[in-house]
Amino acid sequence: MIGLRLQKNSKKVMKKFSLMFVLVIILLNTSCSTNEVKYFDYKIPKDMLSDTTLEWLEWFNSLSYDLQVAVSYIPYDLGQAIDELYR
Repeated sequence: MIGLRLQKNSKKVMKKFSLMFVLVIILLNTSCSTNEVKYFDYKIPKDMLSDTTLEWLEWFNSLSYDLQVAVSYIPYDLGQAIDELYR
């Protein structure tokens, strides 16, 4: 009887641990520091961008992915920052 209870408890603990582990991995993969903004998979320091571009990115990131890929405009300083950081 005690062995069965321990077995059930260990299964519950493992389920909780697995869920916590998955959540941590998701958070690590999606987080940006407060000094960075995201543009698709790029992380750009805010100090490389104008206030206008930061406002544009806030709007852009609020769109669904399907709408994001339909946007044919990219602010000049955002393009420059991506070139400088990732190419």
